Amino acid sequence: MFGSFGSRAWEFRLLGFPVRVDMSFWFLAVLLGLGSQDVRQILIWVSVVFVSILAHELGHAAMGRRFGLQGSIELYSMGGLTRWVTSRSLTHGQDITIGLAGPLTGLAIGGTVWATVHLTGWPESFYHRVIVGDLLWVNIGWGLLNLLPIEPLDGGHVVASTIHWIRGYRDEALPLLVSVIFGGAAVATALIFGMMWGALLAGLFTFRNVTALRQYGQIRPRDKFAALMVFAAVAAGMILLFSHLGWPGQE
Repeated sequence: MFGSFGSRAWEFRLLGFPVRVDMSFWFLAVLLGLGSQDVRQILIWVSVVFVSILAHELGHAAMGRRFGLQGSIELYSMGGLTRWVTSRSLTHGQDITIGLAGPLTGLAIGGTVWATVHLTGWPESFYHRVIVGDLLWVNIGWGLLNLLPIEPLDGGHVVASTIHWIRGYRDEALPLLVSVIFGGAAVATALIFGMMWGALLAGLFTFRNVTALRQYGQIRPRDKFAALMVFAAVAAGMILLFSHLGWPGQE
């Protein structure tokens, strides 16, 4: 990993992809880690966030390259972003595959850590436990949240592409309506559990999607019904998932 520091960013190339890490990324990562007053725990947290988000974006970029795209990666205050420096027409299936590649990369990392802990038990060292806990939370916890069908999360992009594929035409009203419904539910859930940062982020996404939805005027009843059906199906799936999801416990 080679690179240079610009005025506000660290730039390098990794696996053939240009990577740019803005200073705002480090600021927010440290801010999110300030729940601990242990400097080493904060450093572990920032390192895990950096490696995990970078791996997530590499998943998008590598899959895009497989389909003939060339990407560049940026890490910034809102997380990560893969931009395409070349363009070509993609099928809906390819678009969905690229959208899922990032979250699945993180889930694969988290799943490997979970399986290792499940088989060998939690490490005895306190800081090794911190590393394991942070890896699980960032890669599995954030990974699952990123699959929520809320634009601009990967889940929102995948659902939008799926809707366009099923309908046979591009119409952003229904995907935006789905995003607004799930965004509102995410805000309420985050507030119930005292996750103020999550509520703020979900609120920001919801506000942006409501603003974009207004340009479509009156929403058709069939779109409202379809959005509610999507919400019911995803909510039921999430309930089943979390009811059967076993996390490694401390012995």
